[in-house]
Amino acid sequence: MRGQPNPYELEFQNEPETPEPPKSLLKTKSIANTVMWAAIAITVVGPGLRIYMTFRMAMQQQSVEPAMIAHGISRGLLIGVVMIPVMIVAFFVRSWATIRLRREGFDV
Repeated sequence: MRGQPNPYELEFQNEPETPEPPKSLLKTKSIANTVMWAAIAITVVGPGLRIYMTFRMAMQQQSVEPAMIAHGISRGLLIGVVMIPVMIVAFFVRSWATIRLRREGFDV
């Protein structure tokens, strides 16, 4: 039986090799996607959590100063102001990597 082909095995010698997508673009897209979603989560949750903490501190005190509440709210909104540009840049980097991969013929 040696030397005879096995009728139950399929040979795929004529099949062209499918090229791998560039790892650097895949990694860039993955990191940008993670940063974008983390920035979205922080932008949504951060200000609300900070404002909640400010009002909780205000409820524990006998007299409430409006300046203290305003300071807490402004710090909460500052989180959103900082994270929105990070989110936008990460979105554009992810989009750029996706477009480059599609131009090179990879459907990702």
